[in-house]
Amino acid sequence: MKNLKFLLGVALVGGALLSSCSKDDDNTDTTTVTGTQAAVDAACDSWKTARKDWEWSEAFLFGAAGDYEIDPHIDTWPVDQTALAQLLRNKEIMDNIDSEISKQDDGLLGFHGLEYVLFRDGASRSIDQITNLEFKYAVAVAKDLYKCTSVLQACWAGKENVPAARQALVDAFFAGRNDQYKNYGAEFIDYGEGKKYETANDATVQILEGACDIIGEVSSGKIGKPHTGEDANYIESPYAYNSIQDFYDNIEGCKFALYGRFGAQQPQDNSVIKFCQSTQQLSGKANDVVAALDNALDKIKNMKAPFVKYYKEQSAQDAMDALDELDDKINTLEETLKTYKNNADVNAKLKDVNINYINNVVVPTYAALADNAEIMVSKITDISK
Repeated sequence: MKNLKFLLGVALVGGALLSSCSKDDDNTDTTTVTGTQAAVDAACDSWKTARKDWEWSEAFLFGAAGDYEIDPHIDTWPVDQTALAQLLRNKEIMDNIDSEISKQDDGLLGFHGLEYVLFRDGASRSIDQITNLEFKYAVAVAKDLYKCTSVLQACWAGKENVPAARQALVDAFFAGRNDQYKNYGAEFIDYGEGKKYETANDATVQILEGACDIIGEVSSGKIGKPHTGEDANYIESPYAYNSIQDFYDNIEGCKFALYGRFGAQQPQDNSVIKFCQSTQQLSGKANDVVAALDNALDKIKNMKAPFVKYYKEQSAQDAMDALDELDDKINTLEETLKTYKNNADVNAKLKDVNINYINNVVVPTYAALADNAEIMVSKITDISK
């Protein structure tokens, strides 16, 4: 995720972000929405639900999320507050916000742009602080986010397997782009010389590497940058006080990936961990991963909250240490698994592991994400009546 520094020169007027250096203050619409606090609360709940799906999915950011730059587009932090103030004051853009929103800088978009409008100090923002301009902006951001999640679902499930309305969003996403739609789910189970994955073993290794990528990011980036003093502004979800939940969901997403089913709490048949547990040379290393995974989740759960206030605490270091150990254990398992790259019997079994991973982890995770992103659009739209 790209790190945007907080900028100076921002003032709050009537609950709206305004640039203190602008000459057009008198012309700025600072009227607030007409609605209910219950509607804001419902929108916040929908944000948290969709947020969990996204954080779970970060165990497999390889593929569409990375290739099409959807990850930074919908999950960059911190919010660029000065640029947001300027955006809200730009009448030309705001009058055409639905078509213009996807062109804006990543620091204004996605989950954290919405978080900034919806939350303050870990609670739902007061309805009388949300301006009509902020509401209009939030609806556009939510729609853009929903479009991106529809692309993720389609690119792993196959475009023909998602609702027609989402197929249209996928077509709109790729219109005018240099790249084009690709079925990553089909690619993940298609092996051979010259293809992305030469063997089933190569694809299974990618499952492990995907988990390690987010484990490393949570440890050294999401927790580590603030905790070590490298960057105190690099705190994910600070307005909703959702940071620790984000960390936990990231690692639980790794559990689902390794255990072979969305929501799994134990290794399932045709999962990479179950396969390794059944293989003599791999069983001990697989069990080490299971123990380290439970320990990492426990240490994150016991971090002092909210992280935005307590990022210097020892509990943050304890979580980082546990995550680093988990990373080491998965890497050790991966290196041994790679030695079976040319074993025909192992590759035959791993093909089943990989098919199961697509069908029971990746596709249902992205389906839930798109479903809940669609609900979030509706709930945010309901704020203003």
